[in-house]
Amino acid sequence: MKRSIGRLLLGGCICLHLWATAALAGNKTLADLLLACHAGDCEVVRACLQENQELARQAVITEQSERGYTALDVAAGGGYVEIVRLLLEAGADVNSRAGAAGRTPLMQVALHACGKKPELPADLVKALARPEQPTAAQSEHSGQAVPACPRDPVHCLRLLINSGADLQATDNQDRCALYHCAQCGHSEALCVLIKHGAKVDGWPSYKNDPLNAAALEGHLACVQALLAAGAPIVTDRKHGYSALNGAAQKGYVEIVEYLLQQGVSANAESSPVGGTPLLVAALQGQLACIQLLRDAGAEIDRPDCNGQSALYYAAHRGQLTALELLLASGAKVQGLRSSKTDPLCTAAFNGHLDCVRALVSAGAPIIIGRKYGHSALNRAAQNGHVEVVQYLLQQGVS
Repeated sequence: MKRSIGRLLLGGCICLHLWATAALAGNKTLADLLLACHAGDCEVVRACLQENQELARQAVITEQSERGYTALDVAAGGGYVEIVRLLLEAGADVNSRAGAAGRTPLMQVALHACGKKPELPADLVKALARPEQPTAAQSEHSGQAVPACPRDPVHCLRLLINSGADLQATDNQDRCALYHCAQCGHSEALCVLIKHGAKVDGWPSYKNDPLNAAALEGHLACVQALLAAGAPIVTDRKHGYSALNGAAQKGYVEIVEYLLQQGVSANAESSPVGGTPLLVAALQGQLACIQLLRDAGAEIDRPDCNGQSALYYAAHRGQLTALELLLASGAKVQGLRSSKTDPLCTAAFNGHLDCVRALVSAGAPIIIGRKYGHSALNRAAQNGHVEVVQYLLQQGVS
């Protein structure tokens, strides 16, 4: 929902800024062209290109706002195939980079057109109106709805690719068109990019890996397509979270199950601290994923590089149901030498009374002569958790 609202506002702001830039420059043809590209009005675009071919050619190829958007960027973001074709025939650069993010038209299609098109808000439409100097779009279609050009993101992708779009081009975050399709879950567009040669591996970080993006957003069809195309499913932990970690973190059971079926180990370490999928599932309280990973052979007490287990993370976040499930699965509550790895201490420190009770009931020691750190009572007192302090005192802690 937040992403859709953000795209909506972004689309409106870009169009307003482009129009304002053109209007201040006295370039009515460019203003008409940009508005028509955003509205999907093919007839007005064609009229603008025919009315003043030299001015239109300059507008299409060189005219940009301060943020760097051209008419082709706007049309591609809407997925308007016929308008994109007209602009390309007029000489628009298929690999031009737009905005602060440095995205190409191909990325604009993948990011915007393959998701929900950002509509121009009504208040901005009203603000754009110039009664003293109506645009061609306003005068020609006054009193009636603007006839929108059909939207076809997949056809739009093919048109840009056939016109020489660079499939491997990345934006300023090293994210390509394939990444954006995977993130928004448009599996058909993703398959078109793969078929034409978009690379599915070799990404230096999980932050720009299409497979991770698809898994983190819960797009099973995209995950399946990427794996079928050869995307690696096991990554070195220094590169960040793996696809399995991302799916387990968000609770996408079908993707977790599918990745396990493809041979990913339930104990595969990833993330900056070498955590397993079970650890991130416990941290987020994803019960179904915890059960699935446990049944697939996940080691309940396997720690990360900091020595912290899934039980620790459940206690730290106060995920009582997940903590109880881990305890029922045999998670260890005794023999921990440091308060930095002790589930009881972190539960007490964060004031999770229910978790403290569950851990004590499961046999977690509350009186420890610990030279490696604080006791649970110390940790609760340190943060002023009165109820936890009272409970521990009632259990006999001095």
